[in-house]
Amino acid sequence: ISVDIEMVIHLDTLLQKDWKRIRLVFNPRCQAQVHVATQDTFDADKRWNTISNSSDNGKVEYWFKDGERSTFLFVRLTESSANALFNFYGLEIEYDVNKN
Repeated sequence: ISVDIEMVIHLDTLLQKDWKRIRLVFNPRCQAQVHVATQDTFDADKRWNTISNSSDNGKVEYWFKDGERSTFLFVRLTESSANALFNFYGLEIEYDVNKN
């Protein structure tokens, strides 16, 4: 069974955010791919950045490029292996709100 999950993260404000870091937690040995895109709109043409396969310990951590800003953070999880479980437990995000 193929899984394709896309999340839109705005963090309770429509102001631009200066994205710092994202950490996701899966079950160990999950083979999910993690992709992120930062945009100010809901355009269909997102520039997905593949940040990682989930690791042996189930944790994925990504530090955004310095100065990467947008209103929305899109997170996409894809998984299609037949030989591994897929459990997504949650994520945490570090950011600063750009009030200018």
